[in-house]
Amino acid sequence: MTSVKTLDRGPDPESPDRFGRLTPLAWSAIIVGVAAVVYAALNSSRSVAGTRVGRPEGSFVPSRTAFLGISNWYLYFEIGSLVMFFAVWGTAIVQSRRRGKPTPTLLMIAVTTSLTWLDPIMNWAPYASYDPRMFHFDVDWFWINTAPTVEPWAVIIGYGYFFLLPAWFTLAVYRRIAARASAGSWLVRRPKLAILALSLPICIAWDGVMEATFVRMGFYTYTQVIPFGSIFAGTPHQFPLIWEAVLFGIMLSTAAPLMWVDDTGRTWSETIARRTRIFAKRPYVGAFVIAWTMMSVVYLGYGLSFGIIRATGIATETAQPWRYPETKVFDPQGNYKRDDEPGPFMIGTWAGWELKR
Repeated sequence: MTSVKTLDRGPDPESPDRFGRLTPLAWSAIIVGVAAVVYAALNSSRSVAGTRVGRPEGSFVPSRTAFLGISNWYLYFEIGSLVMFFAVWGTAIVQSRRRGKPTPTLLMIAVTTSLTWLDPIMNWAPYASYDPRMFHFDVDWFWINTAPTVEPWAVIIGYGYFFLLPAWFTLAVYRRIAARASAGSWLVRRPKLAILALSLPICIAWDGVMEATFVRMGFYTYTQVIPFGSIFAGTPHQFPLIWEAVLFGIMLSTAAPLMWVDDTGRTWSETIARRTRIFAKRPYVGAFVIAWTMMSVVYLGYGLSFGIIRATGIATETAQPWRYPETKVFDPQGNYKRDDEPGPFMIGTWAGWELKR
């Protein structure tokens, strides 16, 4: 049943956009990109001492929280993310060169990694504050300073596989189900819609379990949540289960349909790119741009949803006690002060306009 198989037809002889042949412009972009990464890394740190988010000497210092007796889970997360980053990127690049065109995995990891430029504002909206001991960008840089506490490198490094793992699982389940379905069934006739429908509950469950675990380990904290629909509310590891799992689960669910390969060996975004005038001669570039645009729109919808929650002031439950001894308490709406959390406090960037409850 060819409609449920992933066919690898090798390089497309009709495509002038041959993968692996870099133009001088592409090499220039790579060099500039590498230089920017090196510069950013040299200006990064594991400390916030003396910065706008750092806790002044002599102020109250809260106790460090631990999970299973370990308080530095972030180190294991950083190491694991780095290993996965090189493993997935390396494998995807090698397979793509052999194939003569980008694999769906390479397309998706490139798209999702590039979406991390939005992460500071996506942390700002749901009050997501990271452990300042994680290797992070300069907290005073423009845009980076939008993040409540710090913006860690592990987000860029680990973002891709957080999308890929549930997408791979979804596609594997779909192929198994579709292989047993009749040729005229809806599953076979509408594979992308079927994959999206299957992906959504899988991704909601995946995000809920993984993020609740990450928060429990202390990589980051949702400092304010809506009491309804949240678990462990009022503790350092509170998690807005219904809100975050559903909203970000929708975001995650878009990856699997975009990675689906049809009988021609093409993803949906590549097929669309070949039909457009602007990308007809650069279908692989077009596939990236189209997939990136679609996922960006969904991501902005996620951020807007939490922005509305923040604006209305309904996220009133605070994560107490504050779990990061190195930083001031992130308190943009005065809820921590209301709940008698010892200061000092910081309101962060773009704060003070929200409604207070």
